[in-house]
Amino acid sequence: MVRYRFANTTERIKSIMSLLKNKEKQMFEELFRMNTGNVLDFTNNTLSAFVKDEINVDIYNDDGYKEYCSKANKLRQIWRDETDYKVALLMIAMLDYYEDYLLKNNITDPHKKNRIAYLKNKCIELKENAEITISLPNIDNQSLKSLLEDIDLSLKHNKPESVLDRLHTYATKYLRFVCTNNSIEIMDDQGKYYPLPNLIGSLRRVYEKDPEIKTRFSLIAMKSSISLFEQFNDVRNSYSYAHDNENLYYCEAKYIVKIVAETLMFIDGIEKSRTKDVRR
Repeated sequence: MVRYRFANTTERIKSIMSLLKNKEKQMFEELFRMNTGNVLDFTNNTLSAFVKDEINVDIYNDDGYKEYCSKANKLRQIWRDETDYKVALLMIAMLDYYEDYLLKNNITDPHKKNRIAYLKNKCIELKENAEITISLPNIDNQSLKSLLEDIDLSLKHNKPESVLDRLHTYATKYLRFVCTNNSIEIMDDQGKYYPLPNLIGSLRRVYEKDPEIKTRFSLIAMKSSISLFEQFNDVRNSYSYAHDNENLYYCEAKYIVKIVAETLMFIDGIEKSRTKDVRR
């Protein structure tokens, strides 16, 4: 598979940069007194530890963060370089931290409280919009259920790159299950399992004769998915945590996860419709 690479760091940043609006940024600037170069009462060490705990970014040692600058500029860099999800998580945590600070110091300021509430709502909205949500077939099989739980947990942490290996395993087990239900061979004469593209191709030939499929569009899409799942094998072997691989960028991993999930859900929908017809 030819992996898409960004031409330079700036292009990569633009592809993942946070969509936190200038209005909210300015409100954070004022609330956290960032014009001084500081962020609340954080020191370099406490800010570094706080950010590392919340979004696993080392603001003094990670790539792109090694150049020394003020604490305020480190936060501005996070706004610029990180994903919506990470930015939202961090800013919600910082707002909670500031609320605790005001409470501990008996500071009553209606304006600050209103500003915190407004910004927290905006960040929660940003986080929810950034979360990855997919559906996968849920069948009565313990092995598949365990894989679903692992996949769901990684997606809740907004880490599609860590899902690729388990999603490949899930897709393989699920398609073998579906093919077996359709009396399709899943192993060759030597007892070796057929790979994902073969399973998809065999299912497509069965579906070609199925009246549930009303359009050529769906059959052509399934035919295209044969090559997609062939490349998914390469993704699993070359770009997932299955081996010591270079990981994909967030946006590409997310794209692959969604396409594979949608294909499996389409197959699941067909299978459920066919089962209903048989029962009639």
